[in-house]
Amino acid sequence: MGNAAVPFAGRDTGVDEEHQGAAAAEEGGDGPALEVAARLFGYLHGRRSFSGRVHFRDAPMESSPEPRYQRWPKHEVASKQPRPDHQAFYPSTRRRKFYHHDPGADRLTPAPASIPTNQRRTVRAAPPGATFRFRVDFDGLAQGELDLLLYCLCLEENVSVTLRREAVEPAPPSTEVNLSGPLRHKIGGCKPLAGGSSRIRILNMVLEEDALARYRTGTGGTRELESDQLSEYLSTQTQRFPERGDETMLQLRAMLVYDEHNDPRAGRIRYPTYRWFQEERQESEKTPLKPTR
Repeated sequence: MGNAAVPFAGRDTGVDEEHQGAAAAEEGGDGPALEVAARLFGYLHGRRSFSGRVHFRDAPMESSPEPRYQRWPKHEVASKQPRPDHQAFYPSTRRRKFYHHDPGADRLTPAPASIPTNQRRTVRAAPPGATFRFRVDFDGLAQGELDLLLYCLCLEENVSVTLRREAVEPAPPSTEVNLSGPLRHKIGGCKPLAGGSSRIRILNMVLEEDALARYRTGTGGTRELESDQLSEYLSTQTQRFPERGDETMLQLRAMLVYDEHNDPRAGRIRYPTYRWFQEERQESEKTPLKPTR
């Protein structure tokens, strides 16, 4: 969203030179100036580090259709991960990989029979409807940084996107596909296997407004936002992001839209077979599997 460099050098594999971890910091008179992702979430490169200004707490489960983890359904899934030399998933170093949703899915995509046993694993997936609650602490954010953080948490509740027919596999339709609905996050380790579709909601915010002024003059103070007041604040502070129509936003919306009624991809996610991976390696060029406009 902020077009920032990857803030951690150890995770730069396959990232283009412009967005390598070293590019997240630029030397200035008072020390390194950090890009927005590094300022918010931290920076580590060489002997220089910054802990960041945003800290996420753990998210314990609050409720679930089946509250006992031991009774969550088991799924045998493929555990082999695509590498950057798989051009179908990594067409260039200037792209980032996202996973589209499988609306209404209540199970994970099973491993094909051709996948060797040592490349499978058994996992337990939280059932649809499970809720988790967590807290985010932030300190010293500029308003623009806070606005970006709020949008990245909430996303948008109503978007319309168009997928080219080639984006829907297999058996693409004869015309373009129009989807509409909210944007939803993908969270967890089984994102490519139809898992992890999640909605994040901010329930309340506590803002410490101008803490220095409170100590100097007795003004300022703490403001707590809930319900309608919170909704109005979030809408006002994030309104510039839904107005963006650049390529980044178009592609992001196309990948994260959750249309539970009209998405022809629903229920059709398949993990590639061993043969597919071998044939894909022999092709010199591949376009992204999910072209959009």
